[in-house]
Amino acid sequence: MVKDSFDFRDVYLLVQARMRSSRFPGKVLKKIHDKTLLGNVLFGFPRDRVLVLTTTEPEDQPLREFCASHEIQFFEGPESDVFERFHRAIQKFEAKYYIRITGDNPCLYRESLPMMISLLREEDLDYSVGHELPIGGAAEAFTRQSFLQQSQLERSAQQVEHVTAKYYSPDSSFHWKPVNCGYGHLRKLRLTIDTPEDLSMFQALSRVMNTDPCTLSYESIEKILSHSGDILELNRGVRQRTVYDVESKR
Repeated sequence: MVKDSFDFRDVYLLVQARMRSSRFPGKVLKKIHDKTLLGNVLFGFPRDRVLVLTTTEPEDQPLREFCASHEIQFFEGPESDVFERFHRAIQKFEAKYYIRITGDNPCLYRESLPMMISLLREEDLDYSVGHELPIGGAAEAFTRQSFLQQSQLERSAQQVEHVTAKYYSPDSSFHWKPVNCGYGHLRKLRLTIDTPEDLSMFQALSRVMNTDPCTLSYESIEKILSHSGDILELNRGVRQRTVYDVESKR
């Protein structure tokens, strides 16, 4: 859980989520232990500073209903242009800083969030990202001003789907730094849910630990790796998508 001292008043947490996934449709509402995948992702965050960014498509009606029933704010935008979905949400929900996470990472390294916001504030940066983390552990932070600035720039197909790619592209004029989180030795672990194999791994892990993954510290994950590492190997063969993989339906 994010430390109580972290001030969210000038920050919105933008959670990218939808039901139609090419590799695992409906994954965000799949149960892991006591919570759904999305419930794990949102665990511990102040509801008034969380905004789930989904689409206007009929397939996302169950997701909208889940948000409404749990009093979670949500915003509906285009499915095929994820950048524009973020752009419209940021225009409507004003804050100085935004943190972007995706709805398939139940083991987000939450301690990195205040670190990134502090770095943006102290060094007057446009963007920061968690570094030296397992797959599924990182979040991204950026300023409202810089995002509105990049919305005026031409975007490639990759940048339409991967909405922050413009910040760190080779021709970028934005100022950014990574936050080194110190878990580079875990970087090959898949702590994300992109396929049924990933979900099976987390369900097996949750049965052994008798808890949802959102409550596990990275120190406990290290202990699991040393004593019951075979569980964390269950999804090792799944290929991770990159910024160059663009779905026909985002």
